[in-house]
Parts: sequence; C-alpha cells; structure tokens
Amino acid sequence: MIVWSSGFPSLQCHVTMCPQTSTESAMQTLARKSALLFIAAMCSLTALVLVTARYAFVDSFTRIETREALSATRQAQALLLASRDAMHRQCADWAAWDDSYEFVTRRDTDFVERNVTLQAFSDNDVDLMAFYDAQGQPILVRMRGADNSYFRDPPKDLTDALAPQGELGRKLANDAPFAGLLSLYEGPLFVSARPITRSTDPTRRGGWLVWGRYALGALPPFFSDLLPHAAQLFTPGSYDTPPQVAALFTSAAKRDPQVRPLDDSTMEGLAVLTDIKGDPGLAMRILMPREASEQGHKALMLFSLVILVGTALVAATAQVLFQKHVGRRAASLAADIERVRISGFRSPLPADGDDEIAAIGHAINRLIRDREQAAHTLQENEAFFRLLYEQAPDAMLLLLDESIASANDAAARLLGVADRKDLLSHPLIEFFPPAQEGGIPSVEGFARQVENTTPLGNRRFEWIFMRSGGSEVPCEVTLSPVMQRGRRMLHLTARDISERKRNEAQITHLAFHDSLTGLANRVLFLDRLAHAIATCRRAPDRNFAVLFIDLDRFKVINDSLGHAAGDGLLSIIASAIAANIRETDTVARISGDEFTVLVHEPPSPRFAIKMARRILERIKQPLTIEGFELVISASMGIVIGNSGYTDPHQVLRDADIAMYKAKRAGKDKLRVFGSRMHEQALHAMRLENDLRQAIDNGDLSCHYQPIVNLESGALEGFEALARWQHPTLGNIPPSTFIPIAEDTGRIIPLGRAMLHKACAFAASIRGTLPQGDPVIHVNLSPRQFLSRQLLREVEAALDATGLPPELLVLEITESLLMENPRVAKSIMAGLKEIGVRLSLDDFGTGYSSLGSLQDYPLDSVKIDRSFIRAMNDGRDAEHIVRAILKLVSHLRLEAICEGVETTMQAANLMAFGATRMQGFLFAKPMPSEKARSLLERLALGERFTLTGMGS
Repeated sequence: MIVWSSGFPSLQCHVTMCPQTSTESAMQTLARKSALLFIAAMCSLTALVLVTARYAFVDSFTRIETREALSATRQAQALLLASRDAMHRQCADWAAWDDSYEFVTRRDTDFVERNVTLQAFSDNDVDLMAFYDAQGQPILVRMRGADNSYFRDPPKDLTDALAPQGELGRKLANDAPFAGLLSLYEGPLFVSARPITRSTDPTRRGGWLVWGRYALGALPPFFSDLLPHAAQLFTPGSYDTPPQVAALFTSAAKRDPQVRPLDDSTMEGLAVLTDIKGDPGLAMRILMPREASEQGHKALMLFSLVILVGTALVAATAQVLFQKHVGRRAASLAADIERVRISGFRSPLPADGDDEIAAIGHAINRLIRDREQAAHTLQENEAFFRLLYEQAPDAMLLLLDESIASANDAAARLLGVADRKDLLSHPLIEFFPPAQEGGIPSVEGFARQVENTTPLGNRRFEWIFMRSGGSEVPCEVTLSPVMQRGRRMLHLTARDISERKRNEAQITHLAFHDSLTGLANRVLFLDRLAHAIATCRRAPDRNFAVLFIDLDRFKVINDSLGHAAGDGLLSIIASAIAANIRETDTVARISGDEFTVLVHEPPSPRFAIKMARRILERIKQPLTIEGFELVISASMGIVIGNSGYTDPHQVLRDADIAMYKAKRAGKDKLRVFGSRMHEQALHAMRLENDLRQAIDNGDLSCHYQPIVNLESGALEGFEALARWQHPTLGNIPPSTFIPIAEDTGRIIPLGRAMLHKACAFAASIRGTLPQGDPVIHVNLSPRQFLSRQLLREVEAALDATGLPPELLVLEITESLLMENPRVAKSIMAGLKEIGVRLSLDDFGTGYSSLGSLQDYPLDSVKIDRSFIRAMNDGRDAEHIVRAILKLVSHLRLEAICEGVETTMQAANLMAFGATRMQGFLFAKPMPSEKARSLLERLALGERFTLTGMGS
C-alpha cells in the first residue's frame, strides 16, 4: 500500500530561466568576458617575462645554481630517510598484526611458514626480520641472501647488535619504537623496531619486531625518477671515498648538507647520515651541471619576446572565432528557451544542427515531453491513493522522526480528536499510556517494535493507545517502512480491537470465576493448587495449606429468606474471607456455601491456623440481610500441605474430611487434618514459649560451616548458623524455631545476639591462616533487615569485637529485594558505607529478574541448595546452574554454591566455573571449638579437595 502525506501535493516542476535578453545583449556579454580573459592572460604573461628578466644576470644564475644544488642534496637526503621511514611504517603494520602477537606470545611455528618467507622479504624490500619476546630475548632472526633465493645467517656484528646488551637490544629496553642506521662491516643497515601489540588492546606489548634493509647497493628505484642528477653513497673507510667525502666522516661541523662548485661545469652536493650511536655511517654525493649565465639571459629574453607576440596573435584569433561560432549560437538558444517558457512549455525548441548547442536543445525537448507525461501519471495516481487513504476504515498514520506527518479521518476518530489536522506535527508518544500490558514502558516498547521492523516486511503487534480524553483503546497495529520524498518514514495502520478484547476477557473470567461472588471457581482453584503441589514436591520447604470453609445453617437461611437473600449472604461472606488473606493467597467458591482458601508457602502451620481463626471471627460478625440481623458461623477444615500429595483432589478430600470433623465437634470450629499435623500445631505453640525464654536467657548457640575455595583448597570463611539445644526435646532445627521467632517478633534480639557472637568469633581467629583472615557470613532475617536499628547494631557489633568491616558478610534473602526494592537499596547503601560486604542468599528460589541484580550493591550470590541437589536428576538443573554462574560472572559478582554434598556435584560445579562452595562434602556446621581445630589443621598445610580435606 502506498501512502501519501496529507494534502497529496502534485508534482510541480519549477524551471528557473534567466531574465529575457536579446541576442545582441548576450553577444555583448560574452564578448566582454572573453576580452577581459584574454587581456588578463596577456598581462600575466608580460609580468612573468619582466620578473624573469630581472633575475637573468650571471650572478643570479650562480646563486640559483647553488640553491638548486643544495636543494637537490637535501632532497636526496630526505628521500633516503623517507625510504627508512616507509620501512618503519610497514614494520608498524606487521607489529600491530594479531598473528604477530600470537607468534611472540605462543610461539606459533605455522606463522613462520606462512608469513616469514622470501616472498615476504621481497614484497616488503627488507633484508632482516627479527622477533623478540616481551623481555627483549630474540625468538626468530632471519636474513635473506644476496639474490633473494635463500636465507643466510646474520653476520656476527649484527648478531651482537641484536643481543640484549647490543646496540639494538639496549634500544629495545627503552620501550619506545625507533628507526635508524646501524653501522655493520658489510655496510650500513637501516633498521626499524616496533612493539608487537594486539589490535584490541594497543597498550599491551607482547614483544618487538625488528626489520632491516641495507643502505648500499643499488639506490632505491624512485631516486632516478625524483632526482635529476646522479647520486652516490659512501661509507667510512671505503677505498673509493673521495677526500672531501671522507672529511665529512671526521668533522662534526661538516655533517650538514654542503654545496660547492667542483669545476666550471659541475656543482657538487654532500650530505651525511649518522647511525644509532650518533656516529657518521653513510655519506651521499650529488653532481649536477652548471648553466652559462650569459647564454641563459639571452635565451630567456628571446623566448619572452616570442611568447609575447604569439600570445597576442592567438588571443586576437580566438576572440574572433569565439564570437562567430559560440557567442551568437548561445544567445539564440537562450532566446528560444525564453520563448518556450513563456508558452508554458507547450512547444518544443527549434533545435537544428548536430553540434553541442543543438544537442542541448534536443535534451531540453526530451525533458519537456517527460515532464508532461509524469505530471499526468502523477495526477491520476494521486487521486486514486487519496481516495483509498481517506476512506479507509482503519486508522492510518504516516510517521516522520516519531511525529505524525499525515493522518486520515479514521485515525482522528480512534485517537479522540475532532479533526485529523490536529494530529499533525504531534509526537505519536502523546497518545501512549505510560505502560503497556505487562508493565513494559510504552516508549521503550514502541522503539523496540520500530527496531524490529524490517525494510522489506511488515511488523504486526497489539498496542494500547490513549485517546485525547484519557481513555485507552487496544489496537492491532501494522508497521511498514516507506520512502516519501527521499525520507524514510513509517506507515502505521491501527485497528480497534476493544470489542474483541472485552469478549476474550469475559470468556476467560467466566471460565475461571464464580459469577455470583467474583471469586475463583473450582477449576481455577484446582489449577493453582496443582501448581502449589508441584512446587512443594520440588522444594519441600515451600509448602502450602488449604482451608475448607462451610457455612453453618446456610440452608435454613436460604430457605426461610429466599434465594436472593442467600445470594447476598454468600457475596458478603466472600468479601469477608478475601479481606483476611494475603495477596499471594487464593480464595474460591467451589460450590453452594463452600469456600476454599489456598495459603501459599505459609511460614509455619501456626500461620495457617491463625489465618483460619481470623476468618471464623470475621464471619461471626452480625449481618443485616433483607432487614434481618443475622449471626452466622462456619466450620473449617485445614490441610497442611506436604510433598506426599500428588493430586489436588486428594487435598480437597482431606480438607473436606477435616471440615466435617469440625461440624461434628459443634460447629464454629476448625480442625487440622490428621492427628500428626494437629500435634505439630500444638507443639509449635509450646515451642513459642520455650523459644522466648531461650532467647532472653542467651541459651542459643552459634555454629560455623566452612566456605571453601576448591580451586586453591583454601578456606574462604564461615557461615554463622543459630542452634537451639532444648533441655527436654534436644536439638531443635532452625527450620522449626526461626519461623516461630519471626512470627513472635523475637527474631530481632535473636539476630542481634548471633551477629555479636559471629563477629567475636571472627575477630578471635584473625591471624591464624597465613593466606589471610577468613570472612564471617551472618544471615539477616527480613524483620532484622528492615529494622531502623540495623545500621547501629552492625556498627556496635564491629566496634565491640574489633572486627574489620570488610571481614563481615551480611546475607539477605531474595524476597527482600522483590517486596520493597527502594527501601532495600537504601538500607544496602548504608551497610556499604559502613564497609561490610553483602551477599544474596538462596538465589533462584524467588522470582526476581536475573538482570535486576546489577541494580543492587551486592558482592556475592549464594546459589540455593535445591539447584545443586537437582543436578543429580537431569541436565535441566545443570543448564540452570551454568546460566546462573555465567550471569553472576558477567555481573562481576562472586558465586557460592550451597548444599554441595557429593564429589560429583563438586566436580560438575568446578567444570561450570564455580570455585567457592559450602556443604556437607567439606564440613558440617560445627561449634567454635571444632572450627578452631579446623583452622589449626589448615595452618599446618591441609587443604580442601574434591574428597574432603588432605595435605
């Protein structure tokens, strides 16, 4: 589909002509210009002759000859140095070659066979290639033979110079590229030295590359082309060196280029080049003939006279011919073009003849015919596409640089504006809501769709627009790139799908919700319960609970007051239940007067029981239905989920059984399914009182589990773990008493006590290991982390124990970052100011975005033991662990793998790139006395290995 901008401008061909002039005026203009041009040429030539005559005296020619000889000598010296510098630049290209870097760092022999060949010596016109390592030691030295058909050994004086203590070796030690002349017995050698670097990191030097080229022999081929005179090269001590050249080698004052008349017919130029030690190493001699000043003067005057006369004759002839054959024809063509323009381009030019002027006329006639045809075709197409564009039922917009350049009436109706002209020049983002479905920012999402629009295809997607009145309208959008007047634009078609969306939402809601109360129905509840069961089976510590609620005496109320009253009562009860659960829980009406609640991951059985009691109390509140005040109660059965369940119907069955037991107990009761679960709930209540006393009396102890670096076998640190030895029940696991402490608010004094004990232990073991002091990891509970006293408590623990803050690692859970990221960032920033380190505990068990880790000031991440344990069951878990390790490495964080229990797990983690681990394979949590004994063994040389500890 072709889309035109608003107004559909017709093709307009503007031909700008010169003002109407007569033939005579045109001829006069050309005549004046040509005459001025010829006069200027004549004046310039005369001036040149006069200036030349001024310097035509004999003494002037002598000075000129001297300057030319000196210039030729310096030019020859510069050309020789340019040859050296060209080799220096070629050497730089080889030194910056990544293959050269790989050769000097890894000794790739294939590099020599491929690149350091006789052909390479010939192509680069060098006699020597030498490669050094980063310490200045030679790796490869090659020198070509005289006829470039073989490699030969370098002469001894060159070998000595290339040695680390030689002239070149000492130059390399200065770490700077250089080029110069090296004096050898065989003759002077131009040398170039460059550091070998990698293209991706030019600052990193891998070695040195040295090239050499003998300066004697045949002069470079370009000398004969660039120098008009013969040049000779000499070395110190050469038998054929002239005396005046030999004097240059002994006199430092004469090393600058010199020129002198050798005899009446020849000028001599001399120059010397010094070697890398500063001594003269090569001399150059230039011989050039002298011109007779008197003859030169006469010849110049005669030549000037001839040029002057000839130029005048040519100028006059050219002026006459130009006026006759060009000026008049051009003036006539200009007059014809003006007549055609006045006629509206309806008649062609009278273009006769076959010369260039006639060809111009024919070309203008073709342009006139093509213009008329294009204008006619454009008018037809414009009318056709304007009709399609304006009458289209779908909204159409033409976008230029994110702004609306054109719009049809359907677009104005869709976006809620009165006239489509009101849309023009406005950015399209003005009609975007802040975010699209899924929380994606509209500006970012639309930019992504534009980026994915290919030049040869359409991009179709769903998008929400915001009308001018603020209401939102979902649309199906198609983006297509178009070219309009040489500019790349986007054609956007939008179709309103509000009705379709409403129908889909209604169908979905009816399929999964109760039409009376709006709660989830049985289908949706069973689906979410199935997910909870699956989660619990994968991670038994992530359990669930189900509450089964049945209203007492509902049938009596429904029969006596009518179904309308019964429906009203059910709606009120549904609202009461929903008001007493968490946002993460699910409440459903599964039939009649039966309701169910799915409690996701309750902290403890007590939590579900307390929620159930709140709901029962809320239901018992007096209600007014149809003018009657009612007090209704309910019976409730509770199932505490465990990994033994596989089917959601089993859970509902057990909850139903428990509910009926509650009804038989006298209504307005709740019962926990199974005596064992009921006993656990009662047991938890008793533990709550005992735990409060234990915390107040300081009866809880601190055990320490090592965190090892399996790559070095060293101890990285310890994790401090709270332990409770009950006087009658024995050891109470943390999974039992920590949730109780959280629920009762005793977790803050418990965490404070563990923090002080851990810091004191870490401070007491400083200096026991030669490789450095181990760090101490301390877990922070959510309540302790969010406490206003946290920063002061951490500083107090560090001050009281003298522990450096960098040896303290505070572990926080993933859920804290998810629930309140802004507060979490603020608290973490305060902890980082103190100097402690932060670690994310049990990573992977929450639902935080992996990419969001970079938003928090973390130092390390602890991968949850469930992923490590799952690696035994299949490759999916291995892929997950590998991906997490890769992400953590990319974010430059340390990764610690928890729960490593087998040698195979440790070996796999090492293969994935993990080195820091923690688990029963290395050591179980131990009291401080055993931890000190472990440190003594490590100080004597024992190390952690894949099989435990060893020497």
